[in-house]
Amino acid sequence: MSISWVSRSRKDSKLIVQAAAQAQHAADHILGTTFAEDG
Repeated sequence: MSISWVSRSRKDSKLIVQAAAQAQHAADHILGTTFAEDG
């Protein structure tokens, strides 16, 4: 039996933030978005 993402997110408060960051990274990769680094 698998744990649903809703019940898992209640146990792990960082889950939603980490998932959103990974989704943004994937979208940037698909769209070819690049960011200049300061330096």
